[in-house]
Amino acid sequence: MTPPKSSSLSNLVVWHGQPTGVFPPGEHVYPADLGVAKELLAALHTDFDETYLVSTSMLGSDHPDPWPFRLAGLRAFLQNHASRLDEVLGCPAVVANTREHGRHLVARLRAIGAPKVIVDHQEAELARVSSGQWKPAIDIAELVPDVLGTASVVNVESRTTHGWGLAVEADIGNLILLAASCCVLPGAVEEGESGGDGLEWTSLIEIDREEVSVPAGFVRVRPGVYPDVVEALEFAEGSAGLLLVTVP
Repeated sequence: MTPPKSSSLSNLVVWHGQPTGVFPPGEHVYPADLGVAKELLAALHTDFDETYLVSTSMLGSDHPDPWPFRLAGLRAFLQNHASRLDEVLGCPAVVANTREHGRHLVARLRAIGAPKVIVDHQEAELARVSSGQWKPAIDIAELVPDVLGTASVVNVESRTTHGWGLAVEADIGNLILLAASCCVLPGAVEEGESGGDGLEWTSLIEIDREEVSVPAGFVRVRPGVYPDVVEALEFAEGSAGLLLVTVP
């Protein structure tokens, strides 16, 4: 028996305003708006070149203010496609997924005897998302990583001892997947196994960028995509646009 085709939203959950499971695990090809995919590529070309040099003297110290990445391309893309993102988040499947996620989470916490304060916190969120008035919403700013926070994960002494460079990338894979969901045609389900055969694919995450040297006493910080979040994200032009997504 052939398994049912996967919807791009079959796993999406919005819990405490944070999206997870933006695309289902595995490799999937979905009908997509080619123009929107190219727009996203242009945005990412801008954002992947964003680079900061953080003095090692700042690591581990308190920064008076948040220091978020600009990610001007992604922010503008998501603003331009806000109505499409609202449509994605407001899909009945996302609401159902989120409520089911909450029920399982609360049950699991109770089963392992988690502290009452933790259980109460999650129960309050479950009550909120179970309300008939609740609509999934995301604050994009909350998904943008902090420059100093990212730089602070670098163990300067260890890397220096081993001769490793002081460079680190902040993962923005989930934010990119959220943007990519705006490329998929509304209500689309995945193509068959031969949906992308013989096509030329363009990666949205494997983008060449200018090399920036790291001076002594600094950590270089850039946005990037971790393979445990997104393995592949590509688009191609067939009889219509296609988007290939591979999530571990």
